Amino acid sequence: MPGVRAQLRPDLRRARPHPDSGRPPRLPGEQSHRPVPLHRGAGAGAAHDRCAGRLPGQRGTAVVSGHVVADVLAELESVRGGRALALLADRLDATHAYALYECLRGRERTERIDLVLFTSGGDVDATRRIALLLREHADRLTVLVPDHAESAGTLLCLAADELVLGPMAQLGPIDPHVSAAGEQAAGPGRISAEDIRLLPRMAGEWFGLDQKADQVHIFSAVSQRLFPTTLSTFYRADRNIRRAARELIALQRPGLGEEGRTRVVDELVSGYDSHGHAITRAEIARLGLRVTMPSPREEELMWRCAEPLREWHTRSDENGGLLGMVADAEGFRARRLFTAPTPDQPPRPYWEFDHPGGERTC
Repeated sequence: MPGVRAQLRPDLRRARPHPDSGRPPRLPGEQSHRPVPLHRGAGAGAAHDRCAGRLPGQRGTAVVSGHVVADVLAELESVRGGRALALLADRLDATHAYALYECLRGRERTERIDLVLFTSGGDVDATRRIALLLREHADRLTVLVPDHAESAGTLLCLAADELVLGPMAQLGPIDPHVSAAGEQAAGPGRISAEDIRLLPRMAGEWFGLDQKADQVHIFSAVSQRLFPTTLSTFYRADRNIRRAARELIALQRPGLGEEGRTRVVDELVSGYDSHGHAITRAEIARLGLRVTMPSPREEELMWRCAEPLREWHTRSDENGGLLGMVADAEGFRARRLFTAPTPDQPPRPYWEFDHPGGERTC
C-alpha cells in the first residue's frame, strides 16, 4: 500500500492484527474482556494518562497522540460553523457504523456535518451504511480529507455534498478486491476484480489472441486456478461497488443523470492501472465532483485531527495500539484498539467508548 502505510516497519506488520482476526470486535452493550473503569472526573492520574495518550494503568503505552481531538473539532466548528466529527479508521467495517451511531444517536438533526475522514479503505457495504447514516442526521454533509481517503474511503466521499481536500489529500480507485486465500498457494491473498475482468484484453494485446475465439480457453485456464463460484464472487463484487457508487453520487450530484454517474463510476473502478494510484484533488475535480480547498486554518485543524491514526501508522509499541476513532467536539470518543500480542495469543481488536457524561464502556 502506498503512502504512509508503506512506512510500517516489518516487525509492526507482523504484530498488526487483521480487523477480522482473533476475538470479534466488541460492539456497544457487549461485556468487555478487559473492563477499564474510567470517568472523566476520575482523578489527576487518569487525567494525566488521558492527556498523555495512555489508558489508565498503562504507563508508557502510546495509544493516541498528545493533543485532544475534541478540542481540535471544537475549534473546527468555530471556524466552519457546522457540527464537526472525526472518522479515523485503518479499515472501515460494520463496527464503525455502530460507533458512529453511538455518536449521533439522541442528537437532533443538524444543518451540516463536517466529517474529517482518514482511512485506507474497508468494507463496501459497511461504508455505504456509514454514508447513509451520516446523511440521515444532517441536511448537508461535507467531508474534509487531510490525508488518505482511499478505496472505500473514496466511496464514502461520493456521498458528500462537498469535498474539502487538503494539499496532501489523496483518494483512490474503488475496484473491489476479493480474498483468494486457498485458491493459489503462491498467488496473492487478495485479487482485484479488475485483474480478472481484464484477462481477455491482456491476452489480445500481449499475446495476439483473438479475444472472442479464445474466450473458452481463457475461461478454462482461469477456472483451473480459481473455483468457478469464486469468479462469480468477483462479478458480484464489481456489480455491488458500481451500484453503491452510483447511489451515493446521486446524493452529491442529483442532476448529473444516470449516464454522468456511470461515467464517474467507470473511471473510479476501471480508469486506473493500480489500486494504489493516488487520485489528487485536481483529478477529482475533473471528474465533476464538488471540490473546494480549505483555508490555511482549516487545513491545519484537519491535519491535526488525523494525527492519532497517522502516528500509529509510523510507530507503535509492544502494548498495543490504535486502529480507529470516532469523535465529536462534545466529548464523545470511541477508539478501536488492539491488545498486545502474547506468546499464546495474537493481537485482538476491541472498542472503547468515552461518553460526555463520563461513562466508559467496551
